[in-house]
Amino acid sequence: MIASSRLHRQPRNAASCVCPIPIAIGALHELMEHGIRIPEHAKLMGFDGIPFSECTNPAISTVAMDVPAMARTVIDRMVDMIGSAARHEPLPNAMHDHIRFQVIPRTSSANI
Repeated sequence: MIASSRLHRQPRNAASCVCPIPIAIGALHELMEHGIRIPEHAKLMGFDGIPFSECTNPAISTVAMDVPAMARTVIDRMVDMIGSAARHEPLPNAMHDHIRFQVIPRTSSANI
């Protein structure tokens, strides 16, 4: 693993990592294998709100997205696009929405 080999060469400075929980669990394991303690030496944050993240040691902080709201937004846009195509109208321009999220702080990001 490239990241694993770099852990031997890099100075031990505080760092933060945000990634999906399955990747965060792997990162947590690799960091601890190399003597890098979470949260003392580095902070770790997941980005999908999986409840399993509280079962790791230390428990991984995460960002939980409002998946039902995301799904409703996508479906509404698809229906609009299908309607526009059926009426031979130009497709709607790409849009951006803000979907609510919740930060769930746990031990892996202590003192941020």
